[in-house]
Amino acid sequence: MIKNLLILFYRTYLNNIVYVFPTFAAKTAMKLYTTPRAGKLNKEQNDFLSSATKQPIQHKELNLNSYLWPGREKTILLVHGWESNSGRWKETILKLKETGYSIVAFDGPAHGQSTGARFDGILYAECIKTVVAFYKPNVIIGHSVGGMSAIYAYYKYQFAGLEKIVSIAAPSEFTHLMDNYQNIIGFNDKMMQAIYSYIRQQYNFDPYEFSAANFAASFELDTLIIHDKYDDVIAYEEGVAIANSITNAQFIATEHLGHSVNTIEVAKYIYDFVKGA
Repeated sequence: MIKNLLILFYRTYLNNIVYVFPTFAAKTAMKLYTTPRAGKLNKEQNDFLSSATKQPIQHKELNLNSYLWPGREKTILLVHGWESNSGRWKETILKLKETGYSIVAFDGPAHGQSTGARFDGILYAECIKTVVAFYKPNVIIGHSVGGMSAIYAYYKYQFAGLEKIVSIAAPSEFTHLMDNYQNIIGFNDKMMQAIYSYIRQQYNFDPYEFSAANFAASFELDTLIIHDKYDDVIAYEEGVAIANSITNAQFIATEHLGHSVNTIEVAKYIYDFVKGA
């Protein structure tokens, strides 16, 4: 009930004030959108992550908490999604340890044990760049917005030594994320116009051109895309679009695993891809 009242408040307040103060209304809406309300570690996750070596990494004013399970030869980097943390990778990590590779996960800004109050795909891509520079991974695996941000980060920064990317339940089009936001809150078209204008000014990119499918079209990396047919957070078609844009990408469609797509079976798919089975 409280959540519904808050949505009603923001819908009424911002849909009216945008006609007088469009920049303020858009800034308020984006602050709401980029402020996580969950994603901290629970006891089970914290207990599992205690088996790793913790390594803080500085990104500008942010202290990013990373976790390392040392191995040999190559390194795998895991990138979680919105309102999540490194603990979500437990099943995947347990399986990937069989590769003998070093495994790294890190908490995004404002998530897990990392600092910060804001989280968005552009900032996340910058953080991925910083973590990649520290650990130099050969494989990056990202879930949800972590997958989208990993794709964007590689497109923009072209990490040397990266061989493979796995994208799990990732969105393709930024505008679709904004459509979902509009539907949840009930913003009018004037409000969305103000938000798009604010994004262009604040982040210096056109929301209509921010597309994981387009970013990935130039990839020559080995790429695995996993998406559930019944994902109720990010539409299945988003994963299909990303996979179709990449020459020779592998695509796995799961069923009834939801948006998390986080099972032993999926961990096995990832293991086989990483090892080239």
